[in-house]
Amino acid sequence: DRRDALAELLESRLATIEDPEARVSLEVQLGRALAEMGDVARAREVLKAALDVRPDHREALFTVADIYVKEGAHEEAESAYVALSRLSLSSAESVRVFDALATLYAGPLGNLGRAEVALQEVLKHAPDDVATLEKLVAVYRRRNDVPRAVEVKQQVVGLAKTPEDRLARLVELSQIHETTGRDPRKAEP
Repeated sequence: DRRDALAELLESRLATIEDPEARVSLEVQLGRALAEMGDVARAREVLKAALDVRPDHREALFTVADIYVKEGAHEEAESAYVALSRLSLSSAESVRVFDALATLYAGPLGNLGRAEVALQEVLKHAPDDVATLEKLVAVYRRRNDVPRAVEVKQQVVGLAKTPEDRLARLVELSQIHETTGRDPRKAEP
């Protein structure tokens, strides 16, 4: 297999490199290749070595975070994403990091307050992202914060591109009033 050959080549090259920066770069490449091959334990080991030298290495942190998510190591994934959030990231990278944190917090880590904060960070970079706004509505509904859920859902309704989409979102808004807010009168159009 080509990946096996690449991993072998990178490992043999790694044994000859003494320059710390070049070594870190190669360890990250090797870690990614090993993860793609399914050798997750070895990938983690190699990426840990890279992060020991350069704890702020963006690519290594993204790769190790992805590995942790796939393994269900949620606290470790959170730590990697938090470390990434402290770096100077592009807007797209920030969206990726904070969306991943929101997913962890709203799901397996069960911290809706942090999920809300992470989603707000995503919205700083993508204010009209409907998927993120919908996630925020879901967080507010789970927290029984009806006024905020309604406010954000109204924003989602305002972003509808077609009459059919607008109608579907208005129905969802009425469901918030009816189920979360338990006020059937406000649910009426």
